[in-house]
Amino acid sequence: MLMTLLQDTSIKNIPLKMVYQTILQKGPISRNDIIKETELNRSKVVRLIQQLVNQDLIYSYGEDVPHGGRPPVLFEVNASASYIVGVHIIRMHVQVALYDIKGNEREHKQIMLTQSHTSTKVIDHIIQTIKEFLKKHAVSSHHFLGIGIGSIGPIDKQNGLILNPSFFPAPDWKAVPIVKELKEHFHCKVLLEYGSNTAALGEYIYEHSQFNSLLYIMNAWNFGCGIISDRRLWHSRHGDVLSYGHMVVDIHGNLCRCGNRGCLVSYTSLPALLDNIQAEVSSIIEKENVHASHSSVNDIMRIFLSSHDTVQRIVLNSAEYLGIGAANLVNTIKPETVVLDGPLIHQHPSYYEKVVETAQRYLFQDIDGTFQKASMPGKAALIGASRLVLDSYFEL
Repeated sequence: MLMTLLQDTSIKNIPLKMVYQTILQKGPISRNDIIKETELNRSKVVRLIQQLVNQDLIYSYGEDVPHGGRPPVLFEVNASASYIVGVHIIRMHVQVALYDIKGNEREHKQIMLTQSHTSTKVIDHIIQTIKEFLKKHAVSSHHFLGIGIGSIGPIDKQNGLILNPSFFPAPDWKAVPIVKELKEHFHCKVLLEYGSNTAALGEYIYEHSQFNSLLYIMNAWNFGCGIISDRRLWHSRHGDVLSYGHMVVDIHGNLCRCGNRGCLVSYTSLPALLDNIQAEVSSIIEKENVHASHSSVNDIMRIFLSSHDTVQRIVLNSAEYLGIGAANLVNTIKPETVVLDGPLIHQHPSYYEKVVETAQRYLFQDIDGTFQKASMPGKAALIGASRLVLDSYFEL
């Protein structure tokens, strides 16, 4: 049983977990390549592989391309040996998905949030959805590795709390003990992380693993970043990814909600854009009856995509500021690739180009900045949250 293998933290079990993790990450893989990756001797690898086969945790996967003589057998993990749930919580909706051990999505459900969706109601929805998934796929507690949550911030990871996210439709989202609630119902590992971090992990593992480092930038209701360094998710000392949005880009600039002037988020976030448009052409906001606290992304984007000259000037000016902020981060972190995400990135025809053009103009000469749109918008944070749980079992 995979749970038994992963929960065994003894020194004796380390080689077996190492072989399994290598097959999980690199499979289908030959015995010789497993030996190279793990640096274990051949006889031990042969024995450990057989042990994993006997436990139905791996199986042979056909034959590799022959290089003279008999082709080697390849090994792959049994994807249905265990399951993980990923949860993604943002202002407009909550997504819940069931994944097998290989990251294949088996079930998915999205819950739209309205003014009636209090934290209690949403957590009940999440619990019932997970129960439905587990029942449908006959997943017992012995085959359920846990729940990973990627959430809008601010959060308290140590205590498992969603603290006080801005612009939620319902008013009671304060100090929400989501980890405690889910643990009480499922008696499994539950991990809470910023959605920007889980999205960075999801994008990296499933789309950009050829790189050693990655910077993920999400610009929507707020500004968040996730950083992959040396192929691992990087955590800042205080762990608050929202703080990146408060880098100052104009000391005499807009007054930010934090009390400072010129913060990046005061130019780039969707609420800030609405405020800036309201200040110059309030008639458009009033006509559409749009407000950051209760309007949908589609309603807000309808304004941002309008042909009004003033609106487009404000939106593209925002893109310049986002490009400057991105350049500051790239110059500091020096990632191999940068992934940009958010409604404006994907839906506004000129916004993404303006961000990239501006960022490249401010990059240091010795930095080759490679920018691209997120390849899995809306899904990366879910996948990354589930992978966070799996990776936690291999931490020493």
